[in-house]
Amino acid sequence: LLESYQVVQQHHYQMTQILIVLLISLVMGTVYFKSFRVSLLGQFLSIMNYVKQL
Repeated sequence: LLESYQVVQQHHYQMTQILIVLLISLVMGTVYFKSFRVSLLGQFLSIMNYVKQL
């Protein structure tokens, strides 16, 4: 009984690790995407200003 409990605990630990990694990657991806979009918007605005100056 104790052995099976340990196996379950180990499996649960692995699942928890996987979930944590997924969560972190999701958060990082969202942050990266947002900053990427903001920089893209900044470039677009600077190009628009450049065009207006012409």
